[in-house]
Amino acid sequence: MQATGEVVSVNISREKSLTKAPVDSIRLIDSVGVEGDVHAGRNDYRQVSFLNYDQILNHKFCPKLTKKNGQFLPGDFGENITIRGIDFVGLKQEDEITIGADVILKITKVGRNCCKKDCQFNHREKKGCFILKEGMFGYVLQGGIIKKGDPVHVSIMNYPAASYGVS
Repeated sequence: MQATGEVVSVNISREKSLTKAPVDSIRLIDSVGVEGDVHAGRNDYRQVSFLNYDQILNHKFCPKLTKKNGQFLPGDFGENITIRGIDFVGLKQEDEITIGADVILKITKVGRNCCKKDCQFNHREKKGCFILKEGMFGYVLQGGIIKKGDPVHVSIMNYPAASYGVS
């Protein structure tokens, strides 16, 4: 089974920070991550992070971030790749994402910690924060350059997820 979408933004931060700045393009390196990003070179499941564009725009509140012109924007939640057109609900570890002509990522973790560990809004509200349920991490199987507008294809795998040392 496949789902299709597009890249809305690619984002990078050379230093550890809450947010990442949108750039024209990023280069992903096999088994390394995003060239020049603070998380590049990690030999674990968190080489690349990605979020759903519509969820970012629809998010109402974050105690650590300030909305710009009344909304949150790509990169505000620290994701490397912002994607539109794919419903992240139901994606799981081992599903593969192809971006543009070259890049292949394997989803290694579904659900990211939010920006503030003890955030009352994100952790105590019934629905919680979208990042806890839909924030994704990936491992770079095949690198390449990606940019805004590149097509995104998700291949839903039909086998149990491997353990990447995460729960």
